[in-house]
Amino acid sequence: MAAPISLSLLRALSAVDLILDTVAYVDQLEIVFHPKLPGYLYHKLTRLNGSAPFPRRRSNAQKLPPRMRGGSVWVLMQPTAEVLHCLRRHSYYRYGKKTDHPIFSVSRVDIAIDFVTASRPDAEVVGSFVETCFLLKWHGARRTNSVGATVYSSIDKTTRNVALYPDRPSKTGLGPCAHLELRFFSVGTCRRLGLNKMRHLASGINAMTLLEEQTRLAFMDDAGFGRFVESRARELKKTNKRFAGKSLPEVRRMLERIFAVIIQNESRSPALGSLAGARIQDIYDAFKKIRGRITPIMWDEVTSPPRWVHNKRR
Repeated sequence: MAAPISLSLLRALSAVDLILDTVAYVDQLEIVFHPKLPGYLYHKLTRLNGSAPFPRRRSNAQKLPPRMRGGSVWVLMQPTAEVLHCLRRHSYYRYGKKTDHPIFSVSRVDIAIDFVTASRPDAEVVGSFVETCFLLKWHGARRTNSVGATVYSSIDKTTRNVALYPDRPSKTGLGPCAHLELRFFSVGTCRRLGLNKMRHLASGINAMTLLEEQTRLAFMDDAGFGRFVESRARELKKTNKRFAGKSLPEVRRMLERIFAVIIQNESRSPALGSLAGARIQDIYDAFKKIRGRITPIMWDEVTSPPRWVHNKRR
């Protein structure tokens, strides 16, 4: 028999009714050309990408393999389908008929998923739901953090990160949205996930599969967290002689104070004895024993598979 759904979870899930459309696209592409970007290809890419910037950035040698550290790194913002097809056709230097040497390697890919809504207030409601319930798999001991209206899954240097904001319209021109970016850094990470293949990026990857492989959604309410604290308090009274003489409510209040500090984020949420404003990522990472108590939410319960789109600038 399935576990009953709490009223607080139903209220949280009501946010998904505000999603009108879900689209996915390449938001940023960083390419390291080795030894350098050929002049003829630079002019082709600049023309095909319209008015979008195509700047060169200083190579981050720490995330590049040794043989590429002398190369040049270029950035493509929201690359058009024409740019991606051009890169696919010009992937190799050609020396005669037998020897092909790659011109470039992909060192960073940001896959954007926009949950399109009718208004900015609706986008903020959807964004709050995703921020609260979002889990990045294999997150480790990193902490989430926000800068302005943007929430990041990590402020540390890592090969995977996530950015979420609801205060700007979709870059596809579809209107207000909650914008979720899955960011992948390093040549090895992009290659392992198949994001180095221009043919796949041009024709459209399965964004739903990428979401399900890399992320999860989960929920916990105050009642569930209270039961967890209660069980920890009972266990502590049994196993630690220092607390044997204290009452259960006293031990529980002590744990509530400690746990509140552990899961508080940069805005000092949540308050003592509550999960309001807490992110499930911080709760999940902080307490291994709580993981079996959270309620999983499937991505297909929230949205249909995202449509793959390309920006059109010409």
